[in-house]
Amino acid sequence: MKIIKIGDGYYCCTDEKIVISKLFKDCCIKNKVKKGSFAAQFLNKLLIYLFQYAIDLEEEYKTYYSEYKSFTAYLHEKKLLNSMEIEQLLNAGKNYIYYLQVDLSNSDIKTLLEYDDKELVNINRMLE
Repeated sequence: MKIIKIGDGYYCCTDEKIVISKLFKDCCIKNKVKKGSFAAQFLNKLLIYLFQYAIDLEEEYKTYYSEYKSFTAYLHEKKLLNSMEIEQLLNAGKNYIYYLQVDLSNSDIKTLLEYDDKELVNINRMLE
């Protein structure tokens, strides 16, 4: 799983569908976070803020926008991504591409992500 910033938006490329409870459990194990600790509570909120309004772009394309000739055309024409940005998402080698609507969740998470590029690096390291 990896979060990529493209323009003002954030995208998540992952091998499996995002289920926040499973992701939380996996992150706790990987990062050795103790159940019930402050770190666990913070991690849970962070994951909720990042992923609660995430849109599976391919599912959205198939369900609502199949009039576009391909998924790539949908990304280009509907989501207004240029060919380099589309290539960046598709070359991540993952099965799912999500658009993270961090604006809808909590303004603090957007501020955290925009404050310093190192924060996105740290979040990605935690999610690996």
